[in-house]
This record gives sequence, structure tokens and C-alpha cells, in this order.
Amino acid sequence: MRYNDVDVLQLNIKYPQIKLKLNAEQVHEKAAKRINGFYENTAKHFMKFSERVLYKDAVSEYLTKNKYKQAEVFKPFGAVLSFEVTYNRNNFLCIYFDANIYTGKGRGNISRKSHIWDLREGVAVPPSGFFEFSGDNKKKICLRICGIISEQAERGEAYYINSDFKTVYKYFNPKNIFITERGYNFFFPQSSLCPAESGIVSFIYIPRI
Repeated sequence: MRYNDVDVLQLNIKYPQIKLKLNAEQVHEKAAKRINGFYENTAKHFMKFSERVLYKDAVSEYLTKNKYKQAEVFKPFGAVLSFEVTYNRNNFLCIYFDANIYTGKGRGNISRKSHIWDLREGVAVPPSGFFEFSGDNKKKICLRICGIISEQAERGEAYYINSDFKTVYKYFNPKNIFITERGYNFFFPQSSLCPAESGIVSFIYIPRI
């Protein structure tokens, strides 16, 4: 998006389109329409935010730098919406979205949302549909995550600014989950455990049977 023939905002928006193969085990074609409608609306809302808020901020930043003869160092703002399919089996589909906002300074700000879909009905399944998040279970999960953090730190695989149990427990959110073939993956907000440049970190949790 341009202002006075200058690029001030760069957009990159991607979202999935679902096609279901209908058979006796899968319910009705409305399921795909429900899921597709959700993601189309997600993309539209992101586009509106970029046009109405981020573009306005980018123009303001450009005009400020231009006023003080610093327009040559102005960096276009950026807005990227991307998705990842992490599971697509047994009539369940899991997708997470990353929204990355860059305002010309430092690292971009990334936020993530995930959804687990029941393809037979076209409805989102809450994480509580897979296992309970009682106080004891939450504590057990957070302790396991702390163990993973310690193992990674010892092997020099990652750097954490906050790795104590209190911080992990504070930022743990059962809604911040996506599933893969290997198990459940819990992710944490950017900068909560690692430096901002590390993005969003996630940890796999395999419940013991």
C-alpha cells in the first residue's frame, strides 16, 4: 500500500480453503462452508485492521520522518497472516494462524491462534474435549515444560529469559494448543519465555497412559 508513490505498508495474507470428500462417514457439505467462512472472515478482519489502523500509523510515521528530513530511513510497515496445518486425520483438522505485525522498529510482533475442527460437523472442538485442565493437570503439564526447557538449555539448543515454574504457569493457556502426529503442542506468547527474536515457542506434551 502506497502513500505519495512511496511504499508504506506491505501485506501478505494467506488463509486455507477446505474441501471435504463426502461419504457415508462424513456428514454434510455445510461443514466445509462453516470452516471456510470462519477463515475468510479472519482474513477480512486482518485486512480491515491493516487498512484502517496499520496503514494510518505507517503514513503518520512516514510524514514524521519526512518532516524532519529522515524519509530516506523510513522502513515500510508489514502485515503478514500465515497458517500451518498441523493435523488432518481421523475427521479432525488442526490449523494455527500467525499474525506478524512489523512497524519498522526491532522485531515484528507475532500473535498466534489455533483451532481444532471436527470435520464431520464443521465445528471447533475446545481443548477440554481432549483432556481436563484441572489444577493438578495444569501443574503436571507446566512441570514437564520446565523439564524440556532445562534439557534444551543444557544442550545449548535454546535461550530462555524466563524459565522458572512460576512464569511458565502464569503464561500457560490451555487454548494455546495445536495437535500433531506426535502429541499436543502448547505454545506461549512471544517474549514471555524467550527473547522476541525467537518468535513463539511451543512444547510437545504426550500424556502418560
